[in-house]
Amino acid sequence: MRVSKRLYAFVGPEAPKEERLRAAAGLEELTPVERLTTLFILSFDKDEEVRTTARENFAGFPHRELLKALLEPVEPVILKKLSHLHRNEEAVLRLILANPSATREVFEEVARVAPKGFIKGLKKEESLLGQNPLLEEFIEESLPEAEGDVEEESTPQEEGTEEDVLEAGSVQQQIVRMTVAEKIKLALTGGKEAREVLIKDSNKMVSMSVLKNPRITEDEVIKLTASKSTPDELLREVARNKEWLKNYRIKYNLVTNPKTPLHLSMRLMSHLFEKDLQKLAKSKSIPSALAVAARKVLEGKQKR
Repeated sequence: MRVSKRLYAFVGPEAPKEERLRAAAGLEELTPVERLTTLFILSFDKDEEVRTTARENFAGFPHRELLKALLEPVEPVILKKLSHLHRNEEAVLRLILANPSATREVFEEVARVAPKGFIKGLKKEESLLGQNPLLEEFIEESLPEAEGDVEEESTPQEEGTEEDVLEAGSVQQQIVRMTVAEKIKLALTGGKEAREVLIKDSNKMVSMSVLKNPRITEDEVIKLTASKSTPDELLREVARNKEWLKNYRIKYNLVTNPKTPLHLSMRLMSHLFEKDLQKLAKSKSIPSALAVAARKVLEGKQKR
């Protein structure tokens, strides 16, 4: 396992026992994933005291810190060990499967130790499957073996049935039970249904993470910037994205949204078409300063 120079100072063979023991006790200056990695390596230390201390702290790694660590790439061998320690914690197992460093061996280990029906249940979780195409392939291949029986034939459902509605609603029900770390992970990688729920989350870290999701569409951003209930922090973040600002509707929405900071609205004003500037110049539904700015920009365009 390759480690950074920073961690090598605590786990390398030349590191003094005092430093290794201190690291085995858990170093606050390290990030959660660095602490987890350090504890795992030291759990194989040649010194019994270091080894025992590290193993105890690895097994008792704080739950919240563990979820934070799993948001970052984690060595597959560590993921496999964690799947054993947390075999009955489905939230942890989901993050292990969704980890960017998870390999087929990790998937197989989780399938072996997870509660009955866990793998089958993942087949319906589009937001999780979308994070790793290898996972979807693995689930399709391993379902018969994982379940140990033949699936019953199901009656085809028509579009718009009550079952479909309940299935859609389950996303929100699952999110309600999630921790902040789990919500952030889902916000960064989840599908449209999850994004629609999480963008409205009261925790800013969660809602802001939705905007960093590579699967978010311009239509979603248009809808977001048009809403009068969208927090100014989200509007600021949208305004920082040059790609989104290439979309005229997004620019227009930012200018006219009352939650957009005034200086941003004024900066984007010059990019609007004359017909829209004329509307804004006469509008009474926007701040007077913005209407005045619209008139000035319009006059400048007409003089050219």
